[in-house]
Amino acid sequence: MVAPADAVSDSSTVTDSALLARLERFYGAVPRSSARTEELGPFTLVVSTGGWPYYARPGLGLEQGIRPHDVTRVRERQRTLGVPQALEWVHDTTPGLREAAVAAGLSVHACPLLPARLTRPGGET
Repeated sequence: MVAPADAVSDSSTVTDSALLARLERFYGAVPRSSARTEELGPFTLVVSTGGWPYYARPGLGLEQGIRPHDVTRVRERQRTLGVPQALEWVHDTTPGLREAAVAAGLSVHACPLLPARLTRPGGET
């Protein structure tokens, strides 16, 4: 998304649960137009059908915790398929995944979620 610089407010903390829910739905939906999915325990594995390689994500609406063996299981499937062993998630919605991923032997790179709030004409957001 591109917006004029004066239409974006700066915020590095995401506390809006409705915004987080919208982002999770978006992240879960976008790759599906060029991929197929497999449900593996608490994960949805997104397997590309051409072009860009994808990842595994926690399933939408996940209410159970994720354990290291869940991470190991999805990584084994990714190895079998010959795709990158990658997980992507939003820490604010699945905070326990970091600990499980590290315990399963993954290196975790944290990237801040920086949503832009756009200002509509008339000052509304």
